[in-house]
Amino acid sequence: MSNELIDKAVIWLLCMLTVFICGIDINYIVACMSSIIIVLIVYLDKIPKYSHEIAVAIYLLVTFICPTYVCFLPLVMYDVMLNNKKNYQVAAAIVYFVAICYEAGKGKGQTEYDMSPMFIVLIFVTVIFLATMIFAYKTSSFNKAMDKMKKVRDEGVETTYILENKNTELIRRQDYEINVATLKERNRIAREIHDNVGHMLTRAILQAGALKVIVKDEAVAEQIAGLGETLNTAMNNIRTSVHDLHDEAVDLNSAVEEMISRFPKLNTEYTYSIGNDVSNEIKYCFIAIVKEALNNIIKHSNSDKVRIKINEHPGFYQLVVHDNGTKIPEDYTGGMGLASMKERVRALNGNINISTDKGFRISVSIMK
Repeated sequence: MSNELIDKAVIWLLCMLTVFICGIDINYIVACMSSIIIVLIVYLDKIPKYSHEIAVAIYLLVTFICPTYVCFLPLVMYDVMLNNKKNYQVAAAIVYFVAICYEAGKGKGQTEYDMSPMFIVLIFVTVIFLATMIFAYKTSSFNKAMDKMKKVRDEGVETTYILENKNTELIRRQDYEINVATLKERNRIAREIHDNVGHMLTRAILQAGALKVIVKDEAVAEQIAGLGETLNTAMNNIRTSVHDLHDEAVDLNSAVEEMISRFPKLNTEYTYSIGNDVSNEIKYCFIAIVKEALNNIIKHSNSDKVRIKINEHPGFYQLVVHDNGTKIPEDYTGGMGLASMKERVRALNGNINISTDKGFRISVSIMK
């Protein structure tokens, strides 16, 4: 916009030079003020549509009647040339051509030194028109180049944003895969310790107990008793370690997917959107509720489709299990399974809502 204002200021100064040729009168002043108003209309926000075009058309009509208005016609036509509005350019050319022919006819038979002042003004305005065309073309080219540059910049920013999102998603998936691999390895180690080392220690404890009964020497029996206590302590430590290791290895998503796979007759729609920092208590709660809900659907419902959603919101975790069953008694209050679900949720200070409208729906929300 700054380039356009500079162009208009230069064109206006050139148009003002015509005052030295035709002098100042009321028509000249009105033409000057009208041209300024017309060129400023385009910068107004709240104006009726086609206001600028109508104003230019009126100015051309007045110019056809009063030739003095031709002095500021280049300024009025600048925005028309800048936006390449050919209809108005043709109209302006016709008005200008008629004005030249009229003034040339008035000076027919006279010497070149007897030309009318208006004819001289028209010649000078012709030069201004050429300058206006050059300014408009230059500014138009500059604006197109700027628009192209902004478009390229915006596309670059958008591409960068997309790449950053994809990179973030890739990192998240990598973290998830690493976490899953870590959990699987922890489970394997826990099973190995439990199945191998645990069994060997159990056998050693039983053997120590048998030796304690068989051996009569008190000194040896005392040593065997100490050995038994040591083995028991080791066994307890291993059990604690295996339990802790297994607790850390709870994968909520894998556990739910495994449960869903056990019910192939159900058409299950499953969505999972939750982070990895969920406490084990919440994981166990969701796993137990999903398991109980699927068992109830198979045993008591005529539904063939179920939707399971586990989502993380800014302030809470949510679990929704919704089937399309229709055989639900109006006075249904639930059995031991639903009572167990409610107790689990209440223990975590959460809320559970059970609805029988359009199927059986269990909705659980637990605050973070």
